[in-house]
Amino acid sequence: MKHKISHLIVFALITCIMCTILVPAFATDDSDDGPSTRASLYINAARAYVDAGSSTGSLKVYFSITSRGKMSSIGATKIQIYNTSGTCVKTFNANSTSGMLGSDRYSYSNSVTYTGAKSGDYYYAVVTFKASDSSGGDSCTYVTASAAAK
Repeated sequence: MKHKISHLIVFALITCIMCTILVPAFATDDSDDGPSTRASLYINAARAYVDAGSSTGSLKVYFSITSRGKMSSIGATKIQIYNTSGTCVKTFNANSTSGMLGSDRYSYSNSVTYTGAKSGDYYYAVVTFKASDSSGGDSCTYVTASAAAK
């Protein structure tokens, strides 16, 4: 009987010690403006959102990325706009759309405008970000919430 009690006490102590040592860690976003993507040693945070444009049938996709150091190339490499049925209706690429990438910066923000939207319909964007310097780089993807076209 004494032997069973001592084993039970030892088991309880080991369990308590393991619970205090093996505490799970979770990444959090301390900002109040929504979730952020945290990717690597190169990318600190990346965000994007869709809003109605200034003219009928238009949408604006705003994007922002911050890095962990000064990057030779930073910004969005691709922005795809989807309707609510999941069909890609427009793709912007950095090699053919000016203003999507910056150079020699710690952060970069800009927007692109899509003018082929149907007024009142909802759309969302998938933004591919990148940050790179002479030692390497990384990329990440961010999916926005839906917004109605003007």
